[in-house]
Amino acid sequence: GACTGYELLNNLDFDTNEDGAVTATEGEVTGDDYPNWVPIGTAANPYQTRFDGKGHIIANLTINSTDLAAVGLFGVAVGDSDAVPTIENVALTAVNITAASTGGNLHVGALVGYLRGTVRASYAAGAVRANAGANVSTTIAGGLVGSAGALTLTPGPNSRLDANYAAVNVAVTSDSTATGAANADAAGGLVGKLHGSADASTTLTSSYARQ
Repeated sequence: GACTGYELLNNLDFDTNEDGAVTATEGEVTGDDYPNWVPIGTAANPYQTRFDGKGHIIANLTINSTDLAAVGLFGVAVGDSDAVPTIENVALTAVNITAASTGGNLHVGALVGYLRGTVRASYAAGAVRANAGANVSTTIAGGLVGSAGALTLTPGPNSRLDANYAAVNVAVTSDSTATGAANADAAGGLVGKLHGSADASTTLTSSYARQ
């Protein structure tokens, strides 16, 4: 049958020059190809199909973001009634993510920043750090997924996280002065925060995390 979505066919290492660090080009020193990965999927153009890592390893994913609301290998993976993103069989090692924002919300995870869909049989190890500025309402960070589920009471696909594992050092710092219900910073070893509503449930099964 026809292939739907994408598959990773080989291991991938962002330390392309194999010097033990993911760095940009400085002077005559050759750096790595992707010293600052741009997450796949935004709120305006979310990732909405299948990605199968086929058990291959993605090593040394490095992100230093100061202006994105959702940060990870995938930034925003959000589906609707016609398209549900499914990300599976992905192994992330030596992740190094630092994300900051100065306004709105901030969702950070090694694999997905903000998910409304399915993540299964995936793994992450490394470090995830989220730093919110004074005007950020909510800062959420997780070892594998930042936010999972519906943030608002709108119809959409149910979200599922099944058979996943994370060994990620997760840190959230916030200078936020926002007040009210929106100010709800959260951090988790596997998932920063699970959201659910009458229209879209979120389930977490057969998964664990350690630091």
